[in-house]
Amino acid sequence: MAYVLLKEGLVDQAFMNAHTKIMSGGKVWGKAKKVTLPQFKKFLADYAPEKVAVTVGCKPEQIVEAARIFGQSKEVVSLWTMGFNQRKWGTWINNLVHNLHLMTGKISRPGSCPLSMTGQPNACGGVREQGMLAHILPGHRGVAKAKHRQEMEDIWKIPRGSIAPKPGAHTIKMFDQLGDKIKLIWIVCSNPAQSLPNLDKYFPKLKNAYVIVQDIFPPTQVQKNKFPNITAEFADLFIPSAFWVEKGGVFGNTERRSSLTEKSIEPPKGLLSDGEIFIEVAKRMGYGKYYEQYPTTESIWDEYRVATKGKDVDLYGASYANLRKQGSLQWPAPYTNQKGTETRFNIKYDKHMKQLVKKGKIKKLPVDGIYFYGKKDGKAVIYQRPKKDPAEVPDKEYPLYLTTGRVVHHWHTGTMTMRAPWLEKMVKDAFVEINRQDAKKLGIRNNSRVKVASRRGELVLKAKVIDTADKTFKGVEERVSIPMPGVVFIPFYDAHLLANILTVDAFDGLSKEPEYKICAVKIEKA
Repeated sequence: MAYVLLKEGLVDQAFMNAHTKIMSGGKVWGKAKKVTLPQFKKFLADYAPEKVAVTVGCKPEQIVEAARIFGQSKEVVSLWTMGFNQRKWGTWINNLVHNLHLMTGKISRPGSCPLSMTGQPNACGGVREQGMLAHILPGHRGVAKAKHRQEMEDIWKIPRGSIAPKPGAHTIKMFDQLGDKIKLIWIVCSNPAQSLPNLDKYFPKLKNAYVIVQDIFPPTQVQKNKFPNITAEFADLFIPSAFWVEKGGVFGNTERRSSLTEKSIEPPKGLLSDGEIFIEVAKRMGYGKYYEQYPTTESIWDEYRVATKGKDVDLYGASYANLRKQGSLQWPAPYTNQKGTETRFNIKYDKHMKQLVKKGKIKKLPVDGIYFYGKKDGKAVIYQRPKKDPAEVPDKEYPLYLTTGRVVHHWHTGTMTMRAPWLEKMVKDAFVEINRQDAKKLGIRNNSRVKVASRRGELVLKAKVIDTADKTFKGVEERVSIPMPGVVFIPFYDAHLLANILTVDAFDGLSKEPEYKICAVKIEKA
């Protein structure tokens, strides 16, 4: 598409000149190098529609049509879900989508933006913004930066030097070290014994470590007629916690929106929220004096507001009172009793940007008022990214691609939705979807039982061979997708048929997200 945009003059050259630079490499992929526009055009020549159509799986004219629609439309919003992100080169694919917006100037204005639709509740708010990853701290600070550590130590009122300068292990590395370098793991609001890739590798590691599980669902006897919380089955210590309706707090979602959720009902007597449990444990470890400043959930949020002040994620104006008044707020929202920011990097709309100009941190603002302040020069990067293969591709022994994901009826590992009788009745057991062309070659019929095997494990599942002309096909409500030839799909909600027994644990070098979406499998009649 980028090739077509440049070839047919559908780019905004003035925007590109003023606000972008073209780069290759960077971060974990070698030295960053500047690329000229002629070099970029020469690079893209290898990705002309007629050269890539077969690999992509569509006709060349469809790529041209998509590029023209993108380039000729007044505004464009690009939406993608986990299929882009959960792969070895997921960051690069995200780069490529952003490239299209930067090349056409369809960004930083109402109606145009790239938007990753990640689905986890509070993944943006709690995990990223509030610093719940091994390498980050609240307010988009980095653990490796001394200034950032000192800022948070002062805000938290803990001694300077308390925060270790070296980031901890990322998720896959952490579970690799479990039972060896890491002797104890405390798992909260997650179900890794079902959601980790290449699961058989990690079951022994969970058995060899001391496992604390904090959850609303306790261990249950693993039987076919019961839906277990698999991770809780590995618990040496289980801590019950309050459900989200039994506590209050702020959630941050994919569009940078912070929403206040009020407590709806009281939890069972003696049951604490996750935050209260953390604080109680800290007190019993002798750190109680550092938690005297947190008498309420609101006081914890107020401290976080201070931590964001002046940062790109500024939520200082998002007090409980203002959140109740506005309903929710998108950051940056630096001012009390005002709405948040709907569009970033544009002086017309971005309140944080106005602060930077006022403080002199943005010294020369372009005429159109757009400035990508995440970069020192204010220019966004168009990345030159070559095609790279996934960690595992089909071969003669394992000729099919497997991709995993969700179904509309069940959320992630099904720990809640599989307990809803109506949802469980609609879609109970996991299945494998097979394109009818592949099914015909293999002699597989709809609803027949098949064995799906990868280099890591195997599952016996019911086959879904979807053909709307077939009278045995019950209806669209059962349909997740129709995989293209050579691709099969298995959802991962079913605790009794674990799709992730099959998947690889290769991961993206920057995001560290596993490649759930691609591995090689074979299928035969069971």
